[in-house]
Amino acid sequence: MKEKKRNLLKMLAEELLLSEDIDRAEFFTAEELEAPVDITRAVVTELGAELISVLAEFYFMPFENEDMLYFSNVITITDDIRDDEKADLALAVAGLNYHLPCGCFALNDTADMLVYRYTVPILADQDETAIKKIMLTSVDAAINTADSFESYLMLVLEGNMTPEEMIKMIKGNANNDEA
Repeated sequence: MKEKKRNLLKMLAEELLLSEDIDRAEFFTAEELEAPVDITRAVVTELGAELISVLAEFYFMPFENEDMLYFSNVITITDDIRDDEKADLALAVAGLNYHLPCGCFALNDTADMLVYRYTVPILADQDETAIKKIMLTSVDAAINTADSFESYLMLVLEGNMTPEEMIKMIKGNANNDEA
C-alpha cells in the first residue's frame, strides 16, 4: 500500500505542474522530510483577492486501515499571526467554518499559522484512474475554497473587519448567490 500511495502522490505532482495556478510541484518521501508520510508540495499562485502565493501540501494520512485511504489537502494561508490578532481570527475561523460546504480553516496549536484543510476518504480497492480523479477533484475543491474565503479572513487578521462583520458579509454573499 505504501508504494501505491507513493505512486499516486508522484502522479499528483506531475498533474499539478500542468495547471496554470501552480508554480511548482514536487514529491518528497517521508525519509527526505523526516516526516511520517510522503508529501507532494506545490506553490499555488494568485490565491484570493490579493493574489498571494501559498504552500499546498498533499498526503495520505498514516492510518492503519488499508481498505480506506484518507487523502489530505493542506493549504497554508499565513504563518505570521501576531498574538494580538489570534482571538479575533479564531472567532472568524469558527464562524466561517460553520458555513463551508467542505473542509475547514484551522489555526495550529500555537495559533500562529492559518491553514485550510480538506480530507477525503477514498476506497483503496479502486483502480488508480478512479483514485486519481478523486484526488484531483479534492485538490480543486480545496484550492477553490481557500481562494474564495482567504480574503475575508485576511480582512479580520489585518483589523479591517470584525469577525461578526465578516460573517454578515459572507451570509450576504451567499444570499445574493441564491437570487
